[in-house]
Amino acid sequence: MNLEILSILMITSFSCSLIGVIVCLRKMAMLMDAISHTALIGVVLAYLITKDINSPFLILGASIICMLTACLIEILCNKKIEKGAATGLIFPLLFSTGILIIDRKLKNSQITVNSALFGKLEFIIFKRLIINGRDLGPLAFYIMLGIAIITMIFILSFYKELEIISFDIVFAKTSGVSILFIHYLFISLISITAVSAFNVVGVILVISLIVGPSITSLLFTKNLKVTIICSVVIGLVNSLIGYGIAFKYDIIISGVVASINMLVFLLALLSMEGMNEYNRRKLS
Repeated sequence: MNLEILSILMITSFSCSLIGVIVCLRKMAMLMDAISHTALIGVVLAYLITKDINSPFLILGASIICMLTACLIEILCNKKIEKGAATGLIFPLLFSTGILIIDRKLKNSQITVNSALFGKLEFIIFKRLIINGRDLGPLAFYIMLGIAIITMIFILSFYKELEIISFDIVFAKTSGVSILFIHYLFISLISITAVSAFNVVGVILVISLIVGPSITSLLFTKNLKVTIICSVVIGLVNSLIGYGIAFKYDIIISGVVASINMLVFLLALLSMEGMNEYNRRKLS
């Protein structure tokens, strides 16, 4: 078992689970899906310019495309197009464009469709943070740690506003909460998190880590603070179990962890329905 890979997975899970509850409560899961996928074209375009897979401009390019995706979806929504339909128009367009560029221009490069979808967690530890000749560990760990700190600062700073917006948007509008400012600030945070995690664990696991633990915790509680804590705990436990299974059977980590997230949600859902049915029969 490689502790460096596990630590990167756990800190990524922590970061994604933190914002996942707000994403689910605000019904932004589809937007999150779109942002995660369209980051690919930003990475590809930046790579075509820099020719360096380790360039920080790849993250910058992906972040710009993520913000562009969110803005284009909002523009279509303002034109009276339903949000799901708007997302369904923009996200396939940009994602498929990224795939076409890879197929035509980057066939022999380090950027592939498989690495975009499933990530390269098993190899991410080879990119090291070296300062004054001293190896401080995998660079990805420090990137995701920075994202986790930024996310915690954001949630702590705007907790009351996020709680009001998530549960009662009408009251938020009448109480003077700056909904637009917080919305775009949150979109920026989602974009940065998605882009950073995208490079580490791939699109599929990014979405799974953000949505899976969050919707599972929302089955048991609607208190925002408790839900966030539960989401983080569930995400960490799922990641630990998934990594253990992947290590034992030598299979791709991101696929196993994503499957565990879904399995745990289904088990929680079935158990809740079973309890509700039992209580109904008991009362009758």
